[in-house]
Amino acid sequence: MHPAQSSKAKPSANERPLISRSTIVILLSYQAGMLIGNGIPTTLSAMMYLAVTVGLISYLGIALVRQESVRRREANKHRQIAQRIDRRIQAHIIDPPVQSPKAPIQPKLRADADFIPVVNNWA
Repeated sequence: MHPAQSSKAKPSANERPLISRSTIVILLSYQAGMLIGNGIPTTLSAMMYLAVTVGLISYLGIALVRQESVRRREANKHRQIAQRIDRRIQAHIIDPPVQSPKAPIQPKLRADADFIPVVNNWA
């Protein structure tokens, strides 16, 4: 399956939704104006009230989904930035070597090494 055909693929910038938020607002205001101005027969007014209510709910629902999507995207961006900063800080932190306070570290001597004894004869 091509990545653009998967259900999780983002729509391209040229693709538009079937009904946008502005379309819903335009139709909603047109229907509300017809109801207020008594431009429709009284037999259809109940159906028009229902259409206005559904339009208002859908507009608010789309706005809520959009707001949540933007919030989630921003949170994800902030999380990635925080992780990147943490990785950079950890790369620059050098932990000091841990030494035991009981005994100092002595260099190990090789048995086959040639040593010259040094004696303090100044006194």
